Amino acid sequence: MSQSQYIPVILQIGSRTIKVGFAGDSEPIVTLSTNSFDLKDSQLTPIDSSHATISDQLSIASNDDEQGNVLWCYNLINQDMYKLENLLERIITKIYSKHLLIDSKRCKAVILESVQLPIQFKETLTKVLLYHMHVKSISFQLEPIMCCLSSGSKDGVIVDLSWEQSTVTAIYDLRLLQHLIRFSKRSGRLLHYQLRLKFIELGLSFVEDHQMFNFIERFIMKCCYCRDLSANTEGTKELDEQEQEQDKFEFEGQTIPNSVRYEVIESVLFRDDFSNRITTTDLDTRTPIQLVQDVIHGSNIDLRTPLSQRLIFTGGISDIPGVKQRILKELQSEAEYNLKFKGLKNLGAWQGSSLYTAMTLMRSGSSSADKKLENVHELSRDKYLGSLGQTHTQDHIQVDDWCEGLYTLKLA
Repeated sequence: MSQSQYIPVILQIGSRTIKVGFAGDSEPIVTLSTNSFDLKDSQLTPIDSSHATISDQLSIASNDDEQGNVLWCYNLINQDMYKLENLLERIITKIYSKHLLIDSKRCKAVILESVQLPIQFKETLTKVLLYHMHVKSISFQLEPIMCCLSSGSKDGVIVDLSWEQSTVTAIYDLRLLQHLIRFSKRSGRLLHYQLRLKFIELGLSFVEDHQMFNFIERFIMKCCYCRDLSANTEGTKELDEQEQEQDKFEFEGQTIPNSVRYEVIESVLFRDDFSNRITTTDLDTRTPIQLVQDVIHGSNIDLRTPLSQRLIFTGGISDIPGVKQRILKELQSEAEYNLKFKGLKNLGAWQGSSLYTAMTLMRSGSSSADKKLENVHELSRDKYLGSLGQTHTQDHIQVDDWCEGLYTLKLA
């Protein structure tokens, strides 16, 4: 490799997980939980203050349980961006020096972004990579499109059951249908909080909040599952005291009823009566099934069949056993217009980005690999520093925003 070539590094920085590796690899070099870093400078807002107002039980949610475990949230209003900048710089420096083992000056950064990634976070991440880490350039790729690409299809409905919120987006011909983006608060964060309330109700005690947070994380990964649709519709019979005592299991020294393994996740993801306990201003408590139905019915009539047959699941909650099958079965049981709902296997957004970036470089040839990556959506360090010199500030730099002009389009 000549000194004029730069290595593309793909970064997927989520609220709870960070994936980093080189373009062309089948897996990230490292997948890290955010609580493996010192997150004392992470500034989190209460669970009820992002996007919509959620009252009653959720309004009493405390940040203490999440502090030190979650890197960022969607609501960055009134937060000190310099603290977030310093935090991201420490994390990325450690990743390059300890895991990637490469000088950041010889790299190009490819950032995977969700459809609602805050522009403040993008600007801060841009400044860290270009100004502090001296990477050659950065570019952003949308996670839903990369998920679709990793499934081997150009079309699909991406069902992202992640930490902050559940998001459903439609992709056609590898293009995001912007008017068909739907999201809900029924997500990993809400599941985590409802389990926390349940464990407190059961009398489980922990010395510190972070111990309960990690315990719930392990409980979700190892114990939670979703029942089949038929088992849920038949209901469960009332157990007498003796049966209730026998219907328990031990997990890490704690005695927990078996029903907790499926009841909480089913109430968060599927039951409509959960919405009755929540006051919201913009319908952000719909179930993932309702979101998918809304996206399908809101699409053009000739797109409904191909989209309904290509449901692509991603996000940590989708890995819980039974969740994907339950969503597909409920969608099929309520299907209209003879639609057939089917799921597509996918490798993930990071793998899709790795494949796309590597194939882009291969098509261009090794001699012009750098030129191929330099497109209209790539911001080079020279251009970034040049804009700083013109504006005499480091805080206001225009970062490419995929939704720019979305709400200012003029109707013909």
